[in-house]
Amino acid sequence: MLLNIKKKWKALIILVGVLLLVLVFKYHHENIIDPQGGPSPWCDDLKNEPIKFSNGYSVLVHTTYCTTLGTDVGTYVQVYKTTEKPSRESLVFRFSPFESFEPHVEWVSSTHLKIFVEHLSQITKQNKSINGIEIEYVIGKQDYPQLISY
Repeated sequence: MLLNIKKKWKALIILVGVLLLVLVFKYHHENIIDPQGGPSPWCDDLKNEPIKFSNGYSVLVHTTYCTTLGTDVGTYVQVYKTTEKPSRESLVFRFSPFESFEPHVEWVSSTHLKIFVEHLSQITKQNKSINGIEIEYVIGKQDYPQLISY
């Protein structure tokens, strides 16, 4: 009898533990699934003013600071038509910054954009062009260069 009660408690504790892990993973996954750093109660989204150019395109740089299972910081650069809203498709550059190094963005011409970052931790997305606009990157120091995806 005592052995059956111990087995039931052990099974219940294991079941509750697995359920908690699934819930934590599901919640964390839903909050980081958006590659643009979507809104979350645990995230602060710091957006800069869009940088507009006479070619009808704008560049938006924003950084999210999320605290769920630790602190996660991401910086996003989007290039989009000024008459539209930024979207997943307009995301051209995503990286984990090193401390507070924000990118500097400069329109060289109507078809050439230059992005400067003095120091970053890792790059997780880096497009070389979008809608006929060539994107040039000038990266100072990169701590984890092997994580670039195009």
